[in-house]
Amino acid sequence: MTASLRRRPLDGVRVVTFAQLYQGPYATMLLAVRLSRALATRTYTQWQETFDRIGVPAGPVHRLDEVPHDPHVLARQAIRSLDGRPRRRYVRQPLRLSGYSAHDPAPAPRLGEHTASLLRELDTSPHPEEVTEP
Repeated sequence: MTASLRRRPLDGVRVVTFAQLYQGPYATMLLAVRLSRALATRTYTQWQETFDRIGVPAGPVHRLDEVPHDPHVLARQAIRSLDGRPRRRYVRQPLRLSGYSAHDPAPAPRLGEHTASLLRELDTSPHPEEVTEP
């Protein structure tokens, strides 16, 4: 009885090397099962506090609808809006370099919007004004 009281949630999880994980899917599955059981013993907040205290980099795995509201995503302005037809959201270039400013993309042109000017520039049509826009 006293041994079970002293048992910690991760006692059943053994250190696994990458070589052991490559032995086959069974080793990976076994580790996942053991970790799942151990992680189920505490709340996310409790685990996050423990991991923060001992220096384990960890964070939540969000559902897709939660990602835009994540504090890190908001702080980095990782999701931007593109003014266009219709208005779209996109993921901003994640790589930031000092001295370089990434420009937001322009919306796609409307179908046929630049056809006449492109044909004039390429000089492929004797009468680009005859090109009808869709």
